[in-house]
Amino acid sequence: MSKSALGRLQQATDGWATALWLASLALEGHDDPEAFLDTFSGSHAAITEFLAEDVLARLPEVQREFLLRTSVLQQLNVPLCDALLAQAGSGALLAQLERANLFLVALDRPEHYRYHSLFREFLLGQLAQRDPAAIPVLHRRASQWYEDEGRAVPAIDHALVARDYDRATRLLAAHAQRLLDVGRFRLLARWLDSLPQALLEQQPKLRVAHAWALIFTHRYTESFALVQRIDESLSANRHEWDDELQAHLLAMRPILMIMTDKRDGFSIGVANHARMNPRHAFPYSLLTNMVAYLHAGLDRHEEARALLDQARRSHVEIGSTFNLVAAEAIEGMISLRQGKLQDAIARFRVAMNNMAGDAAGRAGGNAPAAVQFAEALYEAGQLEQAEHILTIYMGLAREVGSADHVLRGHLIRSRLAWQRGEPDRAFGLLSELEYIGHQESIARLVVSAELERSRLALVRGDVAAAAVYMHRAENPALWRPEDVIPVPLHEVETLEMGRLRLRVHTAAGDVLEDLRIAIEEARTRRRHRVALQLTLLRAEALQRAGQRDAARECMAQALSHACVEGILQPFADEGPVVAALALRWARATLAGGKAPAGAIAGYVERLELTCAGVAGDAEDAADAPAIRPGGRGEALTDREIHVLKLVAQGKSNADLARELFVSENTVRTHLRNISSKLDTRNRTEAVARARHQGLIR
Repeated sequence: MSKSALGRLQQATDGWATALWLASLALEGHDDPEAFLDTFSGSHAAITEFLAEDVLARLPEVQREFLLRTSVLQQLNVPLCDALLAQAGSGALLAQLERANLFLVALDRPEHYRYHSLFREFLLGQLAQRDPAAIPVLHRRASQWYEDEGRAVPAIDHALVARDYDRATRLLAAHAQRLLDVGRFRLLARWLDSLPQALLEQQPKLRVAHAWALIFTHRYTESFALVQRIDESLSANRHEWDDELQAHLLAMRPILMIMTDKRDGFSIGVANHARMNPRHAFPYSLLTNMVAYLHAGLDRHEEARALLDQARRSHVEIGSTFNLVAAEAIEGMISLRQGKLQDAIARFRVAMNNMAGDAAGRAGGNAPAAVQFAEALYEAGQLEQAEHILTIYMGLAREVGSADHVLRGHLIRSRLAWQRGEPDRAFGLLSELEYIGHQESIARLVVSAELERSRLALVRGDVAAAAVYMHRAENPALWRPEDVIPVPLHEVETLEMGRLRLRVHTAAGDVLEDLRIAIEEARTRRRHRVALQLTLLRAEALQRAGQRDAARECMAQALSHACVEGILQPFADEGPVVAALALRWARATLAGGKAPAGAIAGYVERLELTCAGVAGDAEDAADAPAIRPGGRGEALTDREIHVLKLVAQGKSNADLARELFVSENTVRTHLRNISSKLDTRNRTEAVARARHQGLIR
């Protein structure tokens, strides 16, 4: 069995040794362990036979009935069990079961328990066979007890299982808004999906809650349809809360459009925001956050922050953890785009702490903030922490986050896989991102996957493949410039950045002026994160153009800012040439014994460690004088020198292709270019001439 299958089996059996043994016996007759695990539960024949004959049948009747009837509960305690059974005495029975070690698991709270998962599934199956009519009665009693205790979530759960839709509807109507406030969108979607449509049609507030739940769980087609039906209902029937319903609709339409990358959503959102009454706090808060986010994308940072301050007052008024976290995350995003990495990390950490302080919000709707925190940590070179956060929260972000969060999460996970030396995993995550883009009709995700593939191809020196990926990204059937929404999370890896990066590798001298202009524009607009990325490309272009001193000066300028903010990972991500230049700066700085003014403690040492593993042979090129031209007067690129070094070691074309992660055709292209530039006829002559010119040792 695979590790994942073993993990699923361990989870399914809850570590119960007998169940593991029974599962192993049953597996002997199955060729497909994964398929077996899909059906393995407390109702499996082997489990049922063992528990029925060796456990349940041997118990006294009173214990047996207690087990069967309390199996409808996820958790057990004495008052709840007494209410469920409509009689006292549950405390003594629970104590007996605990002493007998009868599949009762103690929870963190005193005198609170749960049944072993397989045992509970078995008991539920037995109860359904013996007394099916009792099941809805028991669930209604449990729902009533939880309602009396003020615990709405389990009260609603039990009411729905009992199919007591009137009770469930009443409870949902009372608590749906609070659940929206804390971001419990998945839970609301599950509940409201299970209510009869005819009943929902009579509950305008629940229809609105359902629409929000569908929007924030990416069920966009259903969302558009439901919003349209609500709008039609408002036109046809006047309710006493028309203003509130209208406020929800004013917020829903543009938010739904923006989340599906429809450009008109921005102008509609701004116009609708001006029409909204702030007393309708939830929709007003949501739309205020969204408009602030889009203002930030247009570099209107002061307007964005003013809106966020305004929104926070609404968030606090209704106790909306979800919206408070979102506002803090937008502030962090503004800091990140302005190159203020430490402030961004601090703000994202505050958002994460707010999530941790509200279990409901953490479980429901605030995972997107975690993705932004992970991205900031990644940029600071804190790769393990970033990966840990994404491992925990990416699934939730995929379900309730926007396209931007899905995009950023996949790109960071792909880069983490690349850093670990797992190119298959890195490209696999990009394929997953592309699939999501096609599935949800969000072209930006598809384009971003192609752009990242192009970047990775350049990192491994395959310019031809990078050009192919870039051509795919520019496909007008996917992407029209007039449709681009100015989203601030998608500001670095854009089409223009991809084009400039490719030109650095194909026409380094020609791209320098365009890079200079782009850097000035980014700085003017206070997009310092973009400016840094462009500066790294310019340093590489200068290096490739043979302007080594200028390349080093350009890198020093980039690092003078980066060292203050602790920005590390972009220097490694851009590939061996940039990493080598940064490494040279780090070692020269360490040799001088004095860190730059304002540099974060330990930054230079961490930069050296980060870049040393990436620079490779490019380190020699960064330290060496400018490459002397060959017989045709053209300089060899760093990649071509790397190829020559491998050829000098006796590597075959197949060996070169494996080491460079390129095709043999690409290797042959490199060799032809080398021979042309050095004016040689074969590999042996090329190596000899390169050694004579001091290009390789």
